[in-house]
Amino acid sequence: MNGRTHLSAAILVVITISACVPVEPTDEDTADQSGELELALALDPNRPNVLQVSWRTEEESLSALSASWDGSPVLWQGTLQPGVEHRFEILGLPTSTEILIDAWSDGEELSYQGSAVTVLPALPVSVPVPRVLADLPDARDPTPYAFLTLVKQDQTVLEVVDRAGRVCWFHEVGQDALAWGSVPDPSSATVVALLQHFSSEDQPSTVERYGLRDGATLSVTEVTRAHHDLEPLPGGRVAYLVEDARPWYSEERSDWIVVIGDAIEIVELDGSVSTLMSTWDWRDPQDLPLPMNDGYGPGIDWTHANALRYRPETDSLLVSLRDLHVLIEVDVNTGAVLDEYGETERGYVTADDSLPLSEQHDASFTRDGTLLMVSTPRNDDGQPGRQTLAVEYALDEETRELVEVWSFGEGLGLFSDTRGGARRLPEGNTLIWWNDPGRQVWEVQPNGQVAWKLEPPVGWSLQGAVPFPGF
Repeated sequence: MNGRTHLSAAILVVITISACVPVEPTDEDTADQSGELELALALDPNRPNVLQVSWRTEEESLSALSASWDGSPVLWQGTLQPGVEHRFEILGLPTSTEILIDAWSDGEELSYQGSAVTVLPALPVSVPVPRVLADLPDARDPTPYAFLTLVKQDQTVLEVVDRAGRVCWFHEVGQDALAWGSVPDPSSATVVALLQHFSSEDQPSTVERYGLRDGATLSVTEVTRAHHDLEPLPGGRVAYLVEDARPWYSEERSDWIVVIGDAIEIVELDGSVSTLMSTWDWRDPQDLPLPMNDGYGPGIDWTHANALRYRPETDSLLVSLRDLHVLIEVDVNTGAVLDEYGETERGYVTADDSLPLSEQHDASFTRDGTLLMVSTPRNDDGQPGRQTLAVEYALDEETRELVEVWSFGEGLGLFSDTRGGARRLPEGNTLIWWNDPGRQVWEVQPNGQVAWKLEPPVGWSLQGAVPFPGF
């Protein structure tokens, strides 16, 4: 169950530079002043393509220092205090490329200038490098990175990529392991992942946590019957989905059958596992007489939970039940169902002129309180169509209706047979992804204009794509 995070050898270059470009003094007392600026470059030993730049001066305060590389804009600007080290990081540098850093400061009395050079290592050949298909620079969202879960047969790689498709961080989870779900946890600078291992007959699952800064595997908790998704909770706990199969007497079949519902379990801080709730506590299959799918796990698929998202405003989890075309909101502390959305008689239903929830994935609340997800509308015969859309709903509290306020994908022929998702970026754009056969990640503006497209290499499938909040 061991994985690998890229650990490149650190390269450190320290250069002491004397003032070499004097600025016209304002009076005779400052004409002869000069100073030294110490500039250092270092590759982050735990994150490929991340360069750390730092500098310090023992002289009096300088008004500003700037640095740039490869013709990029200014990366840092601010006040330097004597004896204090200042640093910044450059993410997403190209691989196997010589990087030249120029740093200078023009103060009222002193001027410093200098440069340093380092060479970045190449990525291992086992790490897939995505390809950018389109980029609209003037439409860029301030969150320029995406966190990807990529799968190829028995190989899974977790990656952070920038807008150029360059890999800034990656973790190989090892052979014979599938990542059901993985997501960055910005509160602890870690990544949590739900893995299923095929190296043994019982195919155990694990909830694992990796450090983003040192690449270490921080914790591994073995769990049972886990599937599809997990979600970090405040304080370090992790919630995940599990199958809950129980015998049930079907009056329609006049026989006892095994029906598979879902439950939410939580990995506690001490590594123990607790059960928050089960769909069997919420409803009975008799309450929802929908067609049930045979052939899922050891019985008949009933609810098919496929996504789990934390909502801080209500301290709750939003659970997507695909086969019921319903979302339920669950209290994190009690397990009680707070509300329902979709094809339900107990909560919010879709308005008549809005797209209904249909085999939805990756449902979440935006900061504006709307619901965002991807959905595959059904044909007239009730079967799923071949078009997957991103859809956003406002909640009409008076009528208890979901009112469609935005959608994307109509008429484009984009379809995701399994998985897919949509997440709102901080400045209003939406990151949308489709799995097979589409296998693409798009950033879309509110007006529907496509700002960015990315696809994995041939042979690799997308298991997930979410905005990356930064290191």
